[in-house]
This record gives sequence, C-alpha cells and structure tokens, in this order.
Amino acid sequence: MLSSLASQLYILFETFLGKHFSQEGFTKYFRNIQWFTLSRFTTLLFSLVTTAIIARILGPSGFGLFNYILSITTIYAVVANLGIDNVIYKELISRKESREEILGSAITLKLMTGVLAIIILLITLLFIPETLYIKSLIFLFSLSFLTQPLTLITFDFLKDNDTKYTAITQIV
Repeated sequence: MLSSLASQLYILFETFLGKHFSQEGFTKYFRNIQWFTLSRFTTLLFSLVTTAIIARILGPSGFGLFNYILSITTIYAVVANLGIDNVIYKELISRKESREEILGSAITLKLMTGVLAIIILLITLLFIPETLYIKSLIFLFSLSFLTQPLTLITFDFLKDNDTKYTAITQIV
C-alpha cells in the first residue's frame, strides 16, 4: 500500500515539477515524511493526554504552580540549548568522516552549557522571593538540562535520511 501511494504521489509530483527527481529518492523522502508525521502526532497526543492527567491530578492551583515552575525553567533552557543544533546538523552532513569528533564536541559543549544554566538558575533563585519548596521544584526541573545533549544523537540518524529510528526513539 505504501509503495502504491508513493507511486501515485510521485506521478502527481512529476506532473507539476517535471522529471527532475528519481522515484527512488521520492519514495525514500516520502517514507521519511511518514515517520516524522507519526512521531510528531504521537508525541503531541502523548503530551495532550499527559497534560490533561497532570491538570486533573494537581487541580487548578497545583497546575498553575506547575506551569509557573515550568515557565521559569524554560527561560533558562535558552542558555542550556545554546542554539547550535542547526550548525551541528550542517557539520554532520558536510563532514561525515568527522562525525565522532563533531558529536563528542557538541555533546560536551551542550552538557557544559546545561551545567552553566543550572548555576545561573541557582544564583537567580537566591534573589527570587519564593518558598524553599518552590525553589526546590524549580531546581529539580532544571536538572533536565543535563539530558538535553542526548538529543544530539538523533542528528546522526538524520544526516543519513534515516528517520525511522529517530521517530521510534521519540515515540518511545
């Protein structure tokens, strides 16, 4: 069914854009789009269900506190993310022979910025007039910055247009 749908779409694609693309390449990219769509739909559905359950369990005031803590940590996530994901992806594509060095350096750099973001957040917490309970929860949420470097491993799969494994790991 997948190949027949891809073939029909290729014919339509070919009609509008001409014969500049191979059918094999089109089928490969069509499958990648399907995996990305499945991954995105599944994660969005999971997020919706999880948010609804959390809101139901915590109640209005608890869910408000949860979102307050989440928003504060999200501000510091900008520092932890460093914004170099596109650069890393571009380097992995252009210099495939140096993939270990690029990924190793990027993971180390993002781990260091994650630690730096946690340190900046802890310094900021000294000046925020909140209870120790809320400050502790903000700190606990900020520990997620230390796991962000692991998302760079997906770039290794994406550079070869092998989105199936990336999508499966995101769904899991």
